[in-house]
Amino acid sequence: AGLDGIVAKALSKDPARRYQKAEELVADLDALARDNAALPAGKAVPARGLKRLWRRARPWQRAAAVASVVALVAAASVLIARLRTSPPDATQYSLAVMDFRDLATPADPATSMGITELVSTGLIQADIVRVVSSELLHDLRRRLFGSPRGAIDDSQIFELARNVKATLFLVGTIEGSGAGQSVRWRLVDARSGENVGAGRAEGTSFMGIANRVIADALPRIARACGVKPASAAASVESITTANPRAYLHYMAGLLAKEEGRGKDAIEEIEKAVALDTTFALAYYELSRLTNVFMPNGWRRAVDYAEKAAGLQSRLGTRDRMRVDAQRENLSGSAVEAIEILREARNNWPDDREVLIDLVGLLVWRWHIHEALQVAEDAQRLYPDEPSFGGPVYSESLRLAGRAEEALRAAQSWAGRHPADSENLEAVAESFLALGKTDSAQAVCDRAVAMDPACCPEIPGYCAYQRGELKSAIAIFEKAVAQEALSAGERFNLTYFCPFQLCLAYLYVEAGRHGDARDLIGDKIALSKISHPIFRLLIAMNRAEEVRDLFEKWGGAQGDAYPRPIGRALAMLGDTEGAKTIAERLSEMELEVGPMASYDALEIRALAALADGDPKSALEFLGQLRKIAVFTFGSADIDYRTALAEGYRLDGRLEKAVEAHTEMLRIHGGHALSHYELGKIYEEMKRPAEAKKEYARFLEMWSEADEDLPQLVDAKKRFATL
Repeated sequence: AGLDGIVAKALSKDPARRYQKAEELVADLDALARDNAALPAGKAVPARGLKRLWRRARPWQRAAAVASVVALVAAASVLIARLRTSPPDATQYSLAVMDFRDLATPADPATSMGITELVSTGLIQADIVRVVSSELLHDLRRRLFGSPRGAIDDSQIFELARNVKATLFLVGTIEGSGAGQSVRWRLVDARSGENVGAGRAEGTSFMGIANRVIADALPRIARACGVKPASAAASVESITTANPRAYLHYMAGLLAKEEGRGKDAIEEIEKAVALDTTFALAYYELSRLTNVFMPNGWRRAVDYAEKAAGLQSRLGTRDRMRVDAQRENLSGSAVEAIEILREARNNWPDDREVLIDLVGLLVWRWHIHEALQVAEDAQRLYPDEPSFGGPVYSESLRLAGRAEEALRAAQSWAGRHPADSENLEAVAESFLALGKTDSAQAVCDRAVAMDPACCPEIPGYCAYQRGELKSAIAIFEKAVAQEALSAGERFNLTYFCPFQLCLAYLYVEAGRHGDARDLIGDKIALSKISHPIFRLLIAMNRAEEVRDLFEKWGGAQGDAYPRPIGRALAMLGDTEGAKTIAERLSEMELEVGPMASYDALEIRALAALADGDPKSALEFLGQLRKIAVFTFGSADIDYRTALAEGYRLDGRLEKAVEAHTEMLRIHGGHALSHYELGKIYEEMKRPAEAKKEYARFLEMWSEADEDLPQLVDAKKRFATL
């Protein structure tokens, strides 16, 4: 199938749709080879198995696989070119299925929505013309005419069709109610306004009427596109449900979801699956809804996704791909979910759910630049969808190192959607990333005035950025003590800090390792999956404990993600062991994504520093910044600390001073930078500045544990000066 797609693209009748550069063909061939290399003869291997085989294949096997694919493409291209008769290209056409107008019950959208969605689903499955997403049509209707559904006149229909670049549109009216209904439909050329087909369908159920409309309309659509019509379209019952009552509940659930009533949506669609336990599409929607709208709904989301996947034959092609992506994502196979969603986007580029899931997974797995490109394309389709232009977008810009753009994007979004306090929180975070503390605090105050429970951590971040470490701790302690705080929010504020700060990390920053240990003590058993706990242990100079825990869980043969042990080994001076972990992480990129490469580069940099090789360390750190840029939080502190140490070991003391000075501009509460600056100034024979830095450090660590080596050393140095 992959080779078939490459050949079809290479031979496309439309030159614009062919490969424009040889590099594009090579990239697709490489991707295909990665999926199909080292396949045993006569044995079918799932996609995940193919990837593992490719990773295990020797270089000569990979080269042979790629060469074989190139030869196959060349041979197939010649053969197909000779046999092909170049039929008209239907890809230049697209069809918009407009909401059918219900003349009998215009105030109730259920009938119109039900028949329209069934017709659209059936035509998508027939796959003779690209069908415009109903989500896009409804979103555009809302923006143009104020409401996503309801009555619409002909001039508005033409405007919708032009805006979505549809060449054809299907529109109809519903008459009758109760035991019998009928639909009069028209197929219209959106460019000329001429009817290219019309008909009437009668029935006693949504499914029967939709099937008749599809069967009658398909030959007209095919003729208008100049393609051969399908011999027979799949019945809509086979890819949805044969139970009309179940379908009505499903439609009511989708309408509730559209209006943001998540709980009602779940209740309605649960009624649908109670009436039809084979309703695969309903199980898929329940998986999405419970994962978003239910507290701790992940387990139920997994169960619903498994049920949908077990009913694959009851799904259309597009929905089968969406279910596969949902299932892979929930099971932790995010990279495979991304691959499925990329393909789904290619096939249905305006499907909002596909785009939302793809952007989210790309950001989560640090495909930052691709995430931005997909989000920006999606913004042109859905300019008000927060998943494309909201806080996630501004965060992605920051991760790409575009902090000023992130601020402008966050401000623009908050200005367009002023009622949501979370949008102001994104603006405050962008100000923090730029070191503009006062502006961040002012925006946070506005957000809290709108919602007192909003962004409890931002005031603490502001105090920390100003260097007021004790105030930051007090703010976080007060936030954690709030009775109204949910268990998840309390967990995050207390000790879950994958890339940001939390109360436990602030204790570490103040040298209060005992207090931090008390907070995380009962969570260390969870550290196999909670890497932030490892980060805290390493920050407390407890690398031996991390190493011991890693060995307890199986060491290099275990299934724990190895990043923490790599950092720990580098700290312990086992640089060869650290490099081995870094190599393993590099090999995991196909499974984990660019995050694995980022972690590998960080460990290589730390190992190089431990080996006294600052030039290599600085080179690794430079490569690391091309993957992701953390502009505030513990990950950024780690990067800046390693950068300053690299400059110091390389003898570039002024650059080391600059690195720590910039650290303190963004992370004013990072007391250890004052300690390191004191040592660097001593090395530069600038005792007055060294004494000032030690004094500031000792002030910030006035409540630190007495036996910490940095505290003991700073006191001696200060006394000597």
